Amino acid sequence: MAAWLKAKPGRGNTPLVFRLFGYAGTGKTTLAKHLAQGVNGKVLFAAFTGKAFTRAAKRLTVVV
Repeated sequence: MAAWLKAKPGRGNTPLVFRLFGYAGTGKTTLAKHLAQGVNGKVLFAAFTGKAFTRAAKRLTVVV
C-alpha cells in the first residue's frame, strides 16, 4: 500500500484504484480509514454486499 501511494496513483502505470480484500474481522475497515485520513483529495469506498457496506458505513464517513 505504501508503494502504491508513493507511486502517485493515476500517474504512469499506477492504477487509481486500490483493492483491499480479506476475511471478516481482519481490520480492512480500520486500514481503509487510516489510509483515507492520509490522502489529500477525494476518497471513495465500495463494498460487494449490502451487509459489508452497512458495517463499513458505521465506521467510515459515507456519502451515498
